[in-house]
Amino acid sequence: MKPTFADLKKAIKIARKGKHHYPGLGLIKYDQDQWCGTACCVWGHAMLVAGHTRIFKDQGTVLEKLYTWGDQSNRHLVIATMLGTHDRKVLPILEKLLDKKQDIIMVLLKAKKSASMAVKYYAEEALQRIEP
Repeated sequence: MKPTFADLKKAIKIARKGKHHYPGLGLIKYDQDQWCGTACCVWGHAMLVAGHTRIFKDQGTVLEKLYTWGDQSNRHLVIATMLGTHDRKVLPILEKLLDKKQDIIMVLLKAKKSASMAVKYYAEEALQRIEP
């Protein structure tokens, strides 16, 4: 079962709220000191929302699922790339990328003007992956 865009949107809300109760798992807190970073942990929460329960035991499998998820389309690839940054400023950019009405190249070009070096780096990386 692959996380959907709706799962990722919910995961971003969870990241902003700081905690969420998952059936069968109980309350899981979102704490920067206990997670590896902001955006990549959005993916972890998206996996939980989608119904995965073993993600904490095997981080390699989590990343492998992210990379194969990114193979579905250019939009998926861009989102998967942007999930690599640990900068919280990427969350509104992810929300725009999850909106299918938004042009992904325009979103990335605007992201490259961000004050955050990490967001700029990953936006450039995403652009290089989708441009011929």
